[in-house]
Amino acid sequence: MKTIIIFCNTGWNIYNFRKKLIIELKKKHKVIIIAGKDKYSNKIRKISKSYFLSLENRSLNFFKNFSEVLQLKKIIKNYPHSTIINFTNKSIILGTFAVLFKKIKVINVVTGLGHVYLQKNFFIKFILKFLYLFVNLRSNKIVVQNKYDKKYFENQFFTNNKVKLIYGSGVDTKKFLPIKKIKKKYKTFLYFGRVLKEKGIFNYLEAANFFKQNDSIVFKIVGELNYKNFSEVDKKLIKKFLKLKNVEFSKFKENILDIINYCDCVVLPSYREGFSKSLLESTAMKKFIICSDVPGCNEIIKNNYNGYLFKKNNTENLILTIEKYLNLPEKKIKIMESNSRKRTLKLFSDEIIIAKYVNLI
Repeated sequence: MKTIIIFCNTGWNIYNFRKKLIIELKKKHKVIIIAGKDKYSNKIRKISKSYFLSLENRSLNFFKNFSEVLQLKKIIKNYPHSTIINFTNKSIILGTFAVLFKKIKVINVVTGLGHVYLQKNFFIKFILKFLYLFVNLRSNKIVVQNKYDKKYFENQFFTNNKVKLIYGSGVDTKKFLPIKKIKKKYKTFLYFGRVLKEKGIFNYLEAANFFKQNDSIVFKIVGELNYKNFSEVDKKLIKKFLKLKNVEFSKFKENILDIINYCDCVVLPSYREGFSKSLLESTAMKKFIICSDVPGCNEIIKNNYNGYLFKKNNTENLILTIEKYLNLPEKKIKIMESNSRKRTLKLFSDEIIIAKYVNLI
């Protein structure tokens, strides 16, 4: 029986995005989980044999990262002839270094290159590109989640024979089902996910500010807001916007199905995605989508078919797109909502995506 090591920097990611894949792999293989320690650790222990590390997800401290690699090596040495699958970018780098001189098959799953494309610090950008060059050399296979990242790897690192395109981690279309709409006197727009500048949160809030005199529109935000991720100027701006009467903010909750169902339209103004899980969940539930015309979004949403695309980091264009949606006849909205689920069922269900991962082993 082959041993498969699944490594990811957070238990949250393993539990929410990799659980069904692990269950499927366990039918034929021994599966070991290595993850960053968090509140999901106890849940993960119930899925398969697990190890947990203390990881600093955004740290670029060389000594800290070297210590994390040593922790990994200590675990992996117990499984000398295994296959390791590294999910998310930090895990890819740590996991690849940890098996550098070992006869272990390496499959690296790049969940998005936004941190490379959006990085403004030239030195950090150079380091990241160098690390990915190393990752390419040691990888047996590299999985990317959108066609733009595939092209990037092929052009930068000449990895034509290694790169495999698999659209995201899929969505459970039996869980994320359309639910009867709740009748309301107003339209609800929803942004859910990490509250970050590169996710377009300021574009969303600026749009809310534009419509603040319209009592028939509500802009809802559901996610974790950590002010450490923002400058002092941006902190003040966010606090100002959150005081608007038409803006409702709440921390991320487990009942995401109810949250998605309550809204009329999901908005994702992100500057770049790997392959947006929030859009997959929303389209599976027959929701109208407004999102940026960027990688990781524009392969899920086809403009004028199952939603609208607008120009990245362009609040004016987002406002015009919201107005376009508000003026749509209800019949046309229903058609486009149905198209959302139809496209996701055909291309992005977790059954389709998991089968592709299983075939990689």
